Amino acid sequence: MGPNFTGKFTNSNSLSPGRETCTRFWRESVMTRNREAWQIEQWGAAIRWYLRCLENQQAKGGEVRSLSERVRDAVCRAGARRGLAVRTRDRIGGFGGELMIDD
Repeated sequence: MGPNFTGKFTNSNSLSPGRETCTRFWRESVMTRNREAWQIEQWGAAIRWYLRCLENQQAKGGEVRSLSERVRDAVCRAGARRGLAVRTRDRIGGFGGELMIDD
């Protein structure tokens, strides 16, 4: 559920979607580069939009993970049932998640 920028950051750092993840994304990805004021304003607006969507989805009791996150988790669970090593499950799940288009 969420824009591609937060989805990739969330997946690559094994984080769950939420305000804490957005704060970390802001510090590590947005503010580490020199940006114009209008760019920072747009990043801020995008993150506020994402957090509102996330809150609305949680209030409805809906799924808050993106399609790629759900695929990654499903692949990892299937690999665990087959007895695959954790690293193997993570790699295969990562490939599966990267192939998905976020909803």
